[in-house]
Amino acid sequence: QARNMAVVTGSDRTDLQLAALESSTHCLILTGHFPPNTLVLNRAKDLEIPVLLVDSDTLTTVEIVEKAFQQAQVHERVKIDCIQEMIEMHCDIERLLSTLGIPTPVAL
Repeated sequence: QARNMAVVTGSDRTDLQLAALESSTHCLILTGHFPPNTLVLNRAKDLEIPVLLVDSDTLTTVEIVEKAFQQAQVHERVKIDCIQEMIEMHCDIERLLSTLGIPTPVAL
């Protein structure tokens, strides 16, 4: 069973979307130009699973997601500081961790 799984599928594939929502999916990424089915949106809301709509095709979207999760090489302190500052300014870390099912770290 995969952990922290995102499913990328066409916005016209309601069958796949509903099946994904009933699995270990933590995020649903819909590609294409079709509006998502209301049934899918309501079920995702009930399960508190985020649904992202993107304009790119499925293959391109998968490639973008894979690149985003590839290991970044960060050897200089200035890069680390810059990344940390950008994350603090633009990311809701508590919500992200909650969505991924990861407990919020507690400072000792």
